[in-house]
Amino acid sequence: MIIRVSRVRLGGNLLADETVLRVGNKLHFGLKPLSGVNLVAGVTGSGKSLLAEALWLGVAHALSSLLDSQFYSMLVGAVDAYGIRPLDAKIEFCISRVEVPELGKRMCISVEVDEGLESWTKLPKDVAGNEELRRSLAYALLHVVSIPDGVKWRVAHAVRRLHRLLAAEDLPRELCLAAAALVPPVYAGKYTPCYMHLLKGPGLWLKEEDERLYATASRGEASYALFEAAYEFAYRLSKLAGEELGVSMIPIVYIDDAFEGLDGAKIRRLLSREYGASIYAATHQVEAGAYTARNLLLTYGTKASELVEQPPDFRFALVSTELVEKYEEIFKDVSSKLLGEP
Repeated sequence: MIIRVSRVRLGGNLLADETVLRVGNKLHFGLKPLSGVNLVAGVTGSGKSLLAEALWLGVAHALSSLLDSQFYSMLVGAVDAYGIRPLDAKIEFCISRVEVPELGKRMCISVEVDEGLESWTKLPKDVAGNEELRRSLAYALLHVVSIPDGVKWRVAHAVRRLHRLLAAEDLPRELCLAAAALVPPVYAGKYTPCYMHLLKGPGLWLKEEDERLYATASRGEASYALFEAAYEFAYRLSKLAGEELGVSMIPIVYIDDAFEGLDGAKIRRLLSREYGASIYAATHQVEAGAYTARNLLLTYGTKASELVEQPPDFRFALVSTELVEKYEEIFKDVSSKLLGEP
């Protein structure tokens, strides 16, 4: 799968042009699966959180076009509960027939989001009347997991707000699994999202008291638990999709401020295992790069923009730091700005 996020606006102001990824000499227009944990660094304002929110909205609205109106009600409630910004954006998910056998050829799902809540989606024409293809595409989209910072820290509020939809015993299995795109893995008694019971994986534990929910963990403990749980559920959903419909894809997980509250030892422990997914871990803690599969830089505000032939104010261009290190002037500029030096 290739994911292209472009034309991101807020209040009519253009914030990001399009997604560009350069690793070595290869230039890709869009995010693609890069196995293991990929650190995503960048100066303040480079778009780390913006990309997470746009991805979250894109997946949610694309799923909404494939599912019934009940999912859209869940989406609207989640946007409000998390305080997702009213973004305009275009998001494309391009999928090959190797990944989804029901597809006759490589096709894209294109979503245009309007102020966060409305959208127009173009689906492959073969979807009409093909129930197995519709389900396969829904499973494919669930291979993309985005956890913006606001989602991470307002999940207790969202679960409480949406629990009648998320935890309903009579919720159709398809909607139950799709809820994973809206609410990260948490356990909260009667408020627990139903997909947690289906897939039986780890999650962040929330305590229930007087009809209110609150996180029992510190920010560091919550970051650690959600990192592990987000991966585990993406992996389990991927396995389920393969067993049921032959969908074969590498999950793409994007976590905003992935290591907040974690010291070096905990980061090292978290990253010491192997991950059967492509995890984009956005962070300001560049020291975490010592333990990741590869390190990427959002070029905004630095001379690294030259490596993708764009101006410094171009957002959503990612380049490998190995490439940055080959150019002394660019490397010095990037280093000083990441460290906050004049």
